[in-house]
Amino acid sequence: MKSRALGAAILGVLVLSIFSLMPTAMAVKTAGSLGYSILVYTDDPQHSVGDNGPIVALDGMGYSYTYFYADQYSFLKALEAGHWDLVICNEENYHLESEVFDAMYAYVQSGGKLILCTWIMHQCPRHPLWSSMGVSYVSTVYSGAWQMYPWQANHTILNAPNTLNTTLNYEYYGYGIYGFYVDALPGATALFGVTPSESASCAVIVLNQANSTIFNGLLTSIMSSDSDADGIRDDVELLENEITYLLDGVTPSTRAGQMYAPPVEPTLTSGFEYAAFVDVLGNRLNDYALGSGNSGLAFYGLQVDSSRTFRKAQLLLDEQSISPVYPTHDALPEGVTAYTYARLLLGVPASSIESVTVSFKVSKAWLASNGLDVADVALFRYSSEWVAQPTSLISEDDGFAYYSASPSGLTYLAIGA
Repeated sequence: MKSRALGAAILGVLVLSIFSLMPTAMAVKTAGSLGYSILVYTDDPQHSVGDNGPIVALDGMGYSYTYFYADQYSFLKALEAGHWDLVICNEENYHLESEVFDAMYAYVQSGGKLILCTWIMHQCPRHPLWSSMGVSYVSTVYSGAWQMYPWQANHTILNAPNTLNTTLNYEYYGYGIYGFYVDALPGATALFGVTPSESASCAVIVLNQANSTIFNGLLTSIMSSDSDADGIRDDVELLENEITYLLDGVTPSTRAGQMYAPPVEPTLTSGFEYAAFVDVLGNRLNDYALGSGNSGLAFYGLQVDSSRTFRKAQLLLDEQSISPVYPTHDALPEGVTAYTYARLLLGVPASSIESVTVSFKVSKAWLASNGLDVADVALFRYSSEWVAQPTSLISEDDGFAYYSASPSGLTYLAIGA
């Protein structure tokens, strides 16, 4: 359990809820109205488990989710093993290990969408997760008295589905660290700050350059008042707006009489050799060509059979000479020579993909230099280990052998012989 670092002389004895004394692991899937794949971690000690802000927001909007309360190890395992449309992490009481921040960084780098608040940013101020979220650490806030000003009053996140484009005031006690002031990096958008107008070193809530992550510099549980007296806590309204924005404006709701913003046009994620938005039409095979003219890429085709229709799913391919799997199983099984490793991601829930077929090619010069035959080649997929997938030789020419394979899923793939 963490120590809230103001010192005993200042804080005395903190009175926390029973949840801060005894971590309770909880994984819940609710029956929501949309089948997005959403992963949640919270450990807020000031509210009951079911009354944590992200859970109230998701329940009120009708989304399904997988939820872990104060169980970072199950959260980490789920984060690394699954394909998530959105991850929400509210770390307000316990101490997340560095591996969790590493996994969130890898998830964001792969194009994942993240909403995060944490009380330990100051303990790892140079972790690459922060720059991927468009922020740099400035200072730690030890006071529960907050006054936040809207720096982008017309931004969608401050206006839909709830109106938050006003000065917000909070006085909240029971923590030792309440959040952080940050700077927004070039291209990122500072939405709220603690000065009336935008200024250096005073940002609090920041949307990153790719419009894919939101850093909440304050612990959102301190926003548990209802500034506009509409019967919904401010933290819930903020999280509803953030969730709506990151899920491209799709906002189911069980509440009547609310207006919602139109879908936000997504942007491509940088850092991949091939990136595109595609329409994934359910219940039939959909063919996609990978790469411009297929130059330099071993993977050149993808077929997807999905159970649902999706709008503007993102397709990402990154081929590497070194395995992207972290932190173990860096190489293919003993006796297998790697041709290339790859991350091949499709931005829809893994549960909605009924089948996939990938097409790839292998240089005959590479085969000859390694004493290998075209019949030796196979596609491998990583789950808990690298496993060979059903692979067929389709054709040959003077330079390449061409293959088709039917892996059990996507994400981490490798070609070897």
